[in-house]
Amino acid sequence: MITNNTSSNFNKSLSDNLSIDEWGAELCGKFNKEFTVAPHKLHEHEKFSRASIIDLLDNIPKDRIQCYTMIADATKTNSVAAVNPDKVSGAELYAAVESGLFWVNVKRLQKFDPAFQQLLDEMFGELVERGASLNGLHEITSDLILTSPGAHTHYHFDREPNSLWHLHGSKKLWVYPSMDFHYASQHHIEAVYAGKTSEYLPYNETLDQGSQSCTLNAGDAVWWETTSPHRVENNEMCISLNCAFKTRASTKRWNIQRANYFMMRKMGNQNPSISEEGTAANVKEIAYRVSNRFLNYKANSNLRAGLATSLAVDVSKPNCIAELATMGRPAFLK
Repeated sequence: MITNNTSSNFNKSLSDNLSIDEWGAELCGKFNKEFTVAPHKLHEHEKFSRASIIDLLDNIPKDRIQCYTMIADATKTNSVAAVNPDKVSGAELYAAVESGLFWVNVKRLQKFDPAFQQLLDEMFGELVERGASLNGLHEITSDLILTSPGAHTHYHFDREPNSLWHLHGSKKLWVYPSMDFHYASQHHIEAVYAGKTSEYLPYNETLDQGSQSCTLNAGDAVWWETTSPHRVENNEMCISLNCAFKTRASTKRWNIQRANYFMMRKMGNQNPSISEEGTAANVKEIAYRVSNRFLNYKANSNLRAGLATSLAVDVSKPNCIAELATMGRPAFLK
């Protein structure tokens, strides 16, 4: 279990436990550029005690709590299924994560608790001050991820850069080369950025030959290059703070990929350049932004349309999941 600390610790600023001042310029310079693990002490703060997390689950709006289950097999990337957590208490949901097979994501903590906004402000302020390249930094968010023993986060990539601050338990992380079409096809990358498909990618174990991996324990912070595919297997019940953000560089990648999907392919170019440097890339980005103002490019499909579920969290049932008679949408899917 997570160790409860003193009440005086609860009143301390979360940023007092960051430890970024101990990293040095070289380590900070790798932030968002290279697969790197660095130490922190956030897990020692009482904000991340069991009691505090249960209180958070009880009080944060229900639409901020995402809950999924999956088959614990790395090749079953299409097995992720939504589970309704709306009818259980924070203590019951926490217990379900301990005993079942769940991935729970508590979204946008900084919108609910000012302490997390202060943490993000000071975290990224220190990173920039100490050499992290984060030009045009904006839209910084924090999510709390709770995962069951044996749960998988299947092979996927994120459109936004992020960093993971591990707080409790042990998990293994694999990270694969970014923007390498052997690990994620060009069309799939474009489709994810365009909102046409989910971020999950086809996986087979031969891909691991080109990966980097580590085992994360409480007190480890980790990051990798934007758009790097990655996957996770949880050795025990785990809790992590995920901090996502956008930069000028990540926004440009977003625009280039959407330009390729919505514009270049429609013009007959089935192998559009992914270059983000030079005059041609700049012109492409400008053309996309102007075109998007008039055409308002959107996905044709609603990726949540198929995620109504008959599953609900129920700690009295096997695996803490009840099968309901009818389909419905939990608050996080509405």
